[in-house]
Amino acid sequence: MAETDTDPHTSEPVGSYIAQMGLRFESADGVTTGRLPVVPALCRATGLVRIGALTILADCVAGFDALSAFDMAWVGTSELAVHGPFRETAAGEIVATGRLLKRRRTGGVFEVTVHDGGTGPGGHDRPLATATTTLSLLGQQTGTKVGAAIAEHVGAHAAVSAVRSLDQLVRPERLVGGGLRLAITGNVRNSWQVLSGGIAALLAELAAESAAEAVLGGPWVVDGLGLHFLAPGRVGPIEARAEVVSAPGEGGPPVAHLRVRLTDAGAGGRQIVAASATARPLR
Repeated sequence: MAETDTDPHTSEPVGSYIAQMGLRFESADGVTTGRLPVVPALCRATGLVRIGALTILADCVAGFDALSAFDMAWVGTSELAVHGPFRETAAGEIVATGRLLKRRRTGGVFEVTVHDGGTGPGGHDRPLATATTTLSLLGQQTGTKVGAAIAEHVGAHAAVSAVRSLDQLVRPERLVGGGLRLAITGNVRNSWQVLSGGIAALLAELAAESAAEAVLGGPWVVDGLGLHFLAPGRVGPIEARAEVVSAPGEGGPPVAHLRVRLTDAGAGGRQIVAASATARPLR
């Protein structure tokens, strides 16, 4: 993520998605903490943080934990499930911490808990969201570019302004017949120069919302997202299509279930993500 683009709409420098979102990380005594400022651009409604933003935060925190757990080895996210937000937040930031649940020969399973950064009722006894992510070892070399890339994310792009609207972070186009298309630009790539898993999650959220609104009438908010990463998104554009698998039944809970597929159109339509989502009406 060494490159810095320029937003043609504002002529301002555009760094990585991490810099645009204002994400900050710190590690102490083996515990990684991630902090995300709560801004309207990352919310569906006042204080209701997008699950895609929560996924990006959780993915990064788990990645930091993996650096410590696996001695800076190359790792990649293979599965990621996030549930939340469980409520709105009026705090200026949200805070996430991660821990290793299970160490495997091929990687590890991490748990990330997201809390309201304020001091309101409930405090840390009431999580804002929870996530479980599986990271797979991609190599055993130590001191790789993974550590350098994360350090760059944290310290670089000081001149980048905080994202003020969602389309400053991702600007997908609508596909004829339903779905979204996103170009792989510099700000949405990870350290391997492929589509970030967190950005893929945000795109899946947007596609699920769009499908739910088209079929069931909107608006809807996604509050559960499970992703299986099948292949890297290298070329682009990435196309995301969602379908409603089950709609709310009469007298039942107002929950819809959706299936989401992300494909790399520039790589012969190869599927890169299989996802499932739950959504509820946004009141």
